Amino acid sequence: KLTGLQAQVAAEGLDPNTPEGQARARAINQGRRTDPSLARSDQETLNKASEGQLASAGFANRVASSNAVFDRLDKVQGFDPTSLGEAFLASIPGGNMVLSTESQEFMQAKRDFITAVLRKESGAVIGKDEFENENQKFFPQIGDKPGVLKQKKAGRKRAFENLRKQSKGVYSVQFPGTKQDVDTKGDVDTVGADKSIFSRTPTADQRTQPGQAA
Repeated sequence: KLTGLQAQVAAEGLDPNTPEGQARARAINQGRRTDPSLARSDQETLNKASEGQLASAGFANRVASSNAVFDRLDKVQGFDPTSLGEAFLASIPGGNMVLSTESQEFMQAKRDFITAVLRKESGAVIGKDEFENENQKFFPQIGDKPGVLKQKKAGRKRAFENLRKQSKGVYSVQFPGTKQDVDTKGDVDTVGADKSIFSRTPTADQRTQPGQAA
């Protein structure tokens, strides 16, 4: 299991066991508690933060960034993450070269989302089965009814909110101005959901793109 500092390095997309990751860990340790640009209250939040809280902030930022990609792609006319053709291309050697830009962005954001959530929970190497379980939990699958798709979208937002809360205020200091739209019941604003790629029922000739653990 990773230490809190190692987890923060992993949250930034680095392997904490490599020289680069170890150098980053040292830099975090040395510099995280002094930032003259911060208000005193924000500086105190960082001063009191544990390694685990700092790591949670990093993972929350990765999840928030992924959710922003999903929200943007949600508005792209014609893009469907469960397209059979795109899924086939993603599954064959070299297929990534001819995938649409939107599909590549979706798959990368999905990988980053899942690995951020799993590494915060376990800190261990992520297995294929673990990755696929999270894929099924959070992302559209063939045959999902509209209510299930709404639940999955809300789940992605709640995953961010859980990580944000676990950071005990560190996230808000390190990444100000970022907000996820989750109401007090954990639901998501679904205005226009009938037009959303994440809120409509995939057809029988569609399937989810296969994910790969990072």
